[in-house]
Amino acid sequence: MKELGIKEDDPRDLTLTGGLPFFGTPLSNYSLHAIINTVESIRTNPSLRVMVIANGGFNTKQSIGIYGTKPPIIPWGVRDDSKTQESILKKILPEPVEKANG
Repeated sequence: MKELGIKEDDPRDLTLTGGLPFFGTPLSNYSLHAIINTVESIRTNPSLRVMVIANGGFNTKQSIGIYGTKPPIIPWGVRDDSKTQESILKKILPEPVEKANG
C-alpha cells in the first residue's frame, strides 16, 4: 500500500472485484467483470480514473487499461522498445537447477 501512496487506514476498497484472478477456473472472463465494474464506478463518479490490470493466461502476457471520462494529460504514444528487447535476449541465462539443494 505504501508503494501505491495509500495509507493503511484508507477506507476505500483497493479493488472493485475483490482482487481474485478468476471465478474458480482460470481464464473465465474475469477481466471483463472488472471493466464493467469500472465503467459503473466512473458513471457514478465521472472524475475517477481507474486502472484495470489483467493476466492473459501466462505470466508473460499482461494487459493494462486506464479508463476515465477525460483524455489523458500526456497523450498515448507508441515506443520502439526493440533495442531493449534485443539486449534482453542477448543475455545468457543461468542453467536450470536439476535438483534442489536445501
